[in-house]
Amino acid sequence: MNTVPAPSPTDSDARRQSFADVRRVVGWYVVVAVLWVGLSDSVVALLLADPEQRALAGLLKGLGFVGVTAVLLYGLMAGGVERQHRAFDRERAVWQHHQQALDVLHDVLARVDDGFVALDQDWRYTYLNQQAARLLGREHPSDLIGRNIWTEFPEGIGQPFHRAYEQAMHTQQPVVMEEHFKPWDRWFENRIYPSPQGLSIYFTDITARKSAEHALQVSELRYRLAARQGQVWDWSAETGELVVATEFWQSLGQAAPPPERSLQHMESYLHPDDLPRFRQALTAHLSQRVPYGLEFRLRRADGAWRWFRTHGQAVWDAQGRATYMAGTTFDITERRRAEEALRESEAYRRLVFEQLADGVLLIDRTLRILDANPQALAMLGYAHDELLRLSLPDLLADHERARLDSEMLRLPAGDTHLDEWEHRRRDGTQFPAEVSMRSLDAQRHVQVLRDITVRRASEKAVLTYQMELAELTRRLLEQEKETTQRVAQSLHDQVGQTLAVVRLHLDAAVASFGASMPDGLHTACGRIAQMLDQAVREVRQVLADLRPPLLEAQGLAAAIDNEIRSRVLPGVGVDNGADVLVEAGDDVVARRWPADVEYGFFMVAREAIANARQHAGASLVRVLLSAPAEHGGLDLRVIDDGRGIPAPMLHGRPGHLGIVGMRERAIAIGARFAVVHGSGGGTEVSLRWEGRSP
Repeated sequence: MNTVPAPSPTDSDARRQSFADVRRVVGWYVVVAVLWVGLSDSVVALLLADPEQRALAGLLKGLGFVGVTAVLLYGLMAGGVERQHRAFDRERAVWQHHQQALDVLHDVLARVDDGFVALDQDWRYTYLNQQAARLLGREHPSDLIGRNIWTEFPEGIGQPFHRAYEQAMHTQQPVVMEEHFKPWDRWFENRIYPSPQGLSIYFTDITARKSAEHALQVSELRYRLAARQGQVWDWSAETGELVVATEFWQSLGQAAPPPERSLQHMESYLHPDDLPRFRQALTAHLSQRVPYGLEFRLRRADGAWRWFRTHGQAVWDAQGRATYMAGTTFDITERRRAEEALRESEAYRRLVFEQLADGVLLIDRTLRILDANPQALAMLGYAHDELLRLSLPDLLADHERARLDSEMLRLPAGDTHLDEWEHRRRDGTQFPAEVSMRSLDAQRHVQVLRDITVRRASEKAVLTYQMELAELTRRLLEQEKETTQRVAQSLHDQVGQTLAVVRLHLDAAVASFGASMPDGLHTACGRIAQMLDQAVREVRQVLADLRPPLLEAQGLAAAIDNEIRSRVLPGVGVDNGADVLVEAGDDVVARRWPADVEYGFFMVAREAIANARQHAGASLVRVLLSAPAEHGGLDLRVIDDGRGIPAPMLHGRPGHLGIVGMRERAIAIGARFAVVHGSGGGTEVSLRWEGRSP
């Protein structure tokens, strides 16, 4: 686009010269006219007296004035016109030069890849090249001429540019700024040049440069990180100089050699097995451009070997010759030691895997067998390759396979599950095995198999023995109860009655012959009467011991309460001053249980109360009876605050059968018996029978 340049200093000088010429012509005309009029009239008046001659002379004088002034005016005007032509020629030459320069500038701006914008003082576009118009979303620059820059800028461009433009306008100094244009995702460097007419903006796309700078920063960061963890080195293929970080030589306990001898010095400390590989890797990289990376050993000054890992990259010239190489070296001694320890650990674990007395199976998530130790092969009767073609269901009894999905596959990683499974051997026989399952990860499980055939037989024998023992105990206790009842009946019906009859006869004899009896005989009868009374009381006490009062008639709670009242109250039986309290709910008092259960509970309660009073030194004994609704049975707890029972005696003491007897009574009625230390000290005896009341 062409524009007319503003007036230059040459234009102003020409205008001033033209006005000066006009003033000079007018001045000379006035001078000549005044002189002509004043002198010519005086001369005519002196020379001519005749009026006609004066009139003719005046006419000639006027014509002469016109001719003279015309010649003068022509000369003056011709000089002014000539000067104006010369000034115009100069102005046209300057204008043409400016126009040519402007055309060249426009052509250059149209060809460059950068944008250029010219603004007036009202922020309106006066010029912009094609690149600037294209960036602003216009097809032709003329679409934006005269428009305000702030209404035409894309969204996202604003305040930073506005402040920069105002700064340039205010200071009349160029401003350079870099900004990221979000609408185009491009970086631009903007140069803002102020002028009296407005601003010129030259913006260059520096996205590639910014990307290169970012890549350089990343590369430098990676280099610093690499250098921070290892030692940086560089080697000149032309001079043979190897420069390695000082820390590298310090780690070997050596002083750094001169660069020209570093490579030979390093090779002299290489392990003999690693030197050929070291040279081969370097040669392959330089000649074939194979990636350079190597692990090798170097001997320290103290003779110890250390492992290093090195990476490097060479630079080749136009002829394909390597000229330079740089890289990093890392001390990996600890890593190699850890790897060696891991290999030893793996070998040890494999040895343990092979030598374990139990069978071990490695199974994937599809239940396919991945591996098995010799013990598992012998246990299952398969060869190794045969077993690896099978899956876990093939090794289980038919009735066990349904449990696989629900138990095996949902085992969380790291958890262990212990179970017993029936396995099937290759010959079809079955055997029980204790299986310890552990999930290694989401893909694999380990199973440890232990043949428990012998243990199952032993458990079955123990269970049979326990059942037989329980039945024998029950029969013995029943026999004891029957024998006790017969003895009690005999004492009551025979001994008791006999003692009662003897006392009656004695009382009758004393009443009949007392007055005539000698004093000695009367005294002897009195002593006999006292002895008979004592015998009756002892028989009654034995009867109470053999046949608990109220148990058959009123139930367990009443019998225990009567036992406490008759045997524990002061003055009755053995008493150390301990209080004994019975706590039983109405549901227990009103209910009845099988006779053998009530008898067993009563005998255990009696024994526990006696132990607490006689051996524990208790001040309070609580007897708690309850009937839990969840099992419809009966619970007994005897709690004392005494000194407690030593742990070794919880199962009984030599020569004392109280706890043993209580446990046997519990077994006989199918109840659970326990003796534990109380939470606040003392001892707690508990008995629980789970069943249904009759």
